[in-house]
Amino acid sequence: MLDDLVVGIRQAWERGPTPDLRDAVDRVDHILEFGQRFVLTPGVVRLANDLADGCRDPHGQLAHVRVPGIATWIEWHGAVPWSTREARRAVYVVSLDPTRPITGDAMWMHPTPGGAYVSRNWVFSEGTWKGEPPLPPHRAAHFEEPTGTPLQLAWLISVLALITTPRIVERDPVDLSRVNRARAKRGKRELVGYSEIVLRRDGPEEDMGRAYGKSPARDGDDVVRRARHHVRTHWRLKRGRIEIVRPHWRGDESLGTIRQIHRVARPSERVSRSIQETST
Repeated sequence: MLDDLVVGIRQAWERGPTPDLRDAVDRVDHILEFGQRFVLTPGVVRLANDLADGCRDPHGQLAHVRVPGIATWIEWHGAVPWSTREARRAVYVVSLDPTRPITGDAMWMHPTPGGAYVSRNWVFSEGTWKGEPPLPPHRAAHFEEPTGTPLQLAWLISVLALITTPRIVERDPVDLSRVNRARAKRGKRELVGYSEIVLRRDGPEEDMGRAYGKSPARDGDDVVRRARHHVRTHWRLKRGRIEIVRPHWRGDESLGTIRQIHRVARPSERVSRSIQETST
């Protein structure tokens, strides 16, 4: 979807730049420069829908949610709790500090009946949702989905927590190197790298450790100590039930402090630069 968005912006730019289009170019440049991209598989979308339906206080839970990085692009295909329409959708979340409550914004990409997309922006401050600005009349006429609902907020919380939950889901990086080499030979731009978020079955503790990217819990009879690190909000399976774990710091500070910012591959070419080169 992000690749289609880049192509669409270029085509629209050729027809004539507008203020809205310049804003879109800046936003997509930010995604390509700083964002990490996740694509949800259908099973994860259905699980997020179920978790959102069971969230009674999304505004209260939001204060405990952390994002994977300063910029996170999430896209998927399927129905959602606020719309039964099967379509591709996306949300781009930006937060100043991944270890603190969300302070930034979220850009939702909603489908329209004509096949285009309309964006809605949410504003967050220290884990508090400030709502979304009203749409101008010329854009509201193309909008059909309800937005800004507690159920939509609950869904976003569920997905952000799932992405950081290795006992329930796993990240599967998609290798586009061969595809991009072939595209480069034909003079085409690189596709944006991404990781698929897929459901996984519960496994032994050693498998869970590998899912977190760390050593097994024990080495012989001695517990393996880890440096101090931040644990983001995630879901946990406990006694057959799913519960949410709030963000916290754990580990031995005497071994140092690890600050993790997850990144995925991205094209080296910025949209604004390619537009300028095409225009000259």
